[in-house]
Amino acid sequence: VQAPKVSEAERASEMVPRYFEAISNGVDHKNRGFLTGLPRLDAVLNGLSTKTVVSIAARPGMGKTTLMTGIVRQFVANYKKGAAIFSLEMDKDSLLDKLVSAEAQIPYGRLRLRNLSDSELLRSSDTLAQVHDWPLVIDDSPGLHIETLKRKAYKIAEGFREDGIDLKCIAVDYIGLLK
Repeated sequence: VQAPKVSEAERASEMVPRYFEAISNGVDHKNRGFLTGLPRLDAVLNGLSTKTVVSIAARPGMGKTTLMTGIVRQFVANYKKGAAIFSLEMDKDSLLDKLVSAEAQIPYGRLRLRNLSDSELLRSSDTLAQVHDWPLVIDDSPGLHIETLKRKAYKIAEGFREDGIDLKCIAVDYIGLLK
């Protein structure tokens, strides 16, 4: 397992010429990060950078997990970069329900209860074929320790690298349950 690259300190006098060249060449700031699929959020955040930690906080039942799975879904479906979801609150099947529900545009409750019309069943089947090929790992280990999560993330990254994919997104739901 390769240790993460540590950035070295750099003087402003060394950084400024490179920075000025980037802004004077009209670097497209809209493409500096990965888009979430939520235009208003993307306008505020300018996309998500691989070096950014984003925390989603709200009262229970407000849709934090749905928002997180939606962002991860957008990420793996459109950018084909590796993602890992560590869920300390919801099991793998429930997370898969959320992903398929959003991607197939089927109400979550109907999918969760397995009460689908023929057209919804067909859409869910087509969606599952797509999800099958997403570079996504879901871990629902309960009582996860931060060091265990770190080891698992390195192992997942190593597995993705063997397939020529970079792990660029790690989502933890919910971080307050980490030990």
